Amino acid sequence: MDEELIRWGITTLIAILGASVAFYALSKKLFIKIRASFRLVNSAMYDDIYISSVLLINEKDRTEAIYGIYLKCDRYIYIQLKEFESPLLLGPYETVNLDLEPVSWYGLSDTKVNLNSFLSDNPDLRIILSTRRGKHKTKKVKNYWNPIYEQLKSGQAATVHKVQLRSTIDSTNSPIISNNADYLIHCQIAGQRFLFQIFNSQIKRINNPKFFNLNSSSLESESTLINHLTNNEFEDHLGNIIDILSIKRLDDDQEVEIYRNIYQNSIELPSWGVFDYYIIAPLSMWIHDIYLSKKNFRPDNFSSFLERVFMSALPYILIAILIFIVILSNLRN
Repeated sequence: MDEELIRWGITTLIAILGASVAFYALSKKLFIKIRASFRLVNSAMYDDIYISSVLLINEKDRTEAIYGIYLKCDRYIYIQLKEFESPLLLGPYETVNLDLEPVSWYGLSDTKVNLNSFLSDNPDLRIILSTRRGKHKTKKVKNYWNPIYEQLKSGQAATVHKVQLRSTIDSTNSPIISNNADYLIHCQIAGQRFLFQIFNSQIKRINNPKFFNLNSSSLESESTLINHLTNNEFEDHLGNIIDILSIKRLDDDQEVEIYRNIYQNSIELPSWGVFDYYIIAPLSMWIHDIYLSKKNFRPDNFSSFLERVFMSALPYILIAILIFIVILSNLRN
């Protein structure tokens, strides 16, 4: 009996070791390992710090599909950097660099969000990828990942999206409009059309194009700006004549006005501690669910409620019965 037990133990150990080695070799082909880095930019033209580029390095011998790129700033804050209509295919050992444009501001629902405190001097910033295998992190997530799952889990996850405004005058050549820009100058230089942002704020005036020779008197009002631009001739740094086609206040731009009216409020998100996020938030979500269940309770659907509970618990009941039968049979022997 002892010899059989020893033989069985050795055989089992060898089988486990062999299976472990095979699984380790297989994991080199099955799982995801993508390294990522990004570049933060703090521009004088834009109030908000933004990510200008993301570098992705595939360190596996397999192609991976990427559906979205996010930046995790805090335990519950995700910035949506880029989502793909058709997935980005990252080939085996391939490196891809994605250039991203500036942001006018960040928005959460219909509210402006100030994330500069999270983006500056934060060592915990991390690129999160939404892949066909789920959220890409050290531990594999089987489900297709999206920050909304974090919100449903704890009630406190927030996906902050980028708001990037372009003028309706010429959306193809329009720069990303700053939250502080006051005017747009539509002009033609050497046969090509351009749009330039004009800032009236004393701090932001340094970003105004130098060849327009704008000063405090020319920016005193809209009429003085129009007189300055229409009554003078200007040349770019190559000596090309600048033809002014139109001068438009950004408040008169329909799309800009709509977005600015939507994002009238501005907040600065707080940082949550481990206890708040993993204990307080799930507990409050659980209490809220109980409250909603009690509020929506009706006697006529009580039987269907019990049926759903039983069906969800049925697999665990069967497993428990199976374990009990195995233990009981071993005790009899």
